[in-house]
Amino acid sequence: MEESSSVQLLIREVLLAGGMIVILIFALYAHTGSMPPLVVVESSSMIHAEDGEVGSIDAGDLVLVHDTSIDSLVTFAEATDKSHRNYGYESHGMEGDVVIYKKNGEATTPIIHRAILRVIPNEVVQATNESECSNDSTFDSEW
Repeated sequence: MEESSSVQLLIREVLLAGGMIVILIFALYAHTGSMPPLVVVESSSMIHAEDGEVGSIDAGDLVLVHDTSIDSLVTFAEATDKSHRNYGYESHGMEGDVVIYKKNGEATTPIIHRAILRVIPNEVVQATNESECSNDSTFDSEW
């Protein structure tokens, strides 16, 4: 009789734990609108300082992935351009938004990176030595 009740107790605990995990995942999905709703930062390229800082993303951090419109994305170039309406916008300790994407659409580990520049297919912008850089840098004609 004791063995039967301990097996029932184990089954109940496993079902309860599994149910709580499912509820948590669906709650996170409802909040973020994306699946998976969170990712772990793996790369050491995301390490900012030895002790980290509030607002930055470091290796080992869990990041909630929000599904958002591409139109609301603010790039680093836009946030540092004094003439742009999003000048000064910061996210996670630096200018511009952070995006998560699948490299070349593959099903491999997703990449997390700061959005640097908005690229529009088939759009060509000419730059010359006289072109002004938005971040007060100089144009390098060698590139």
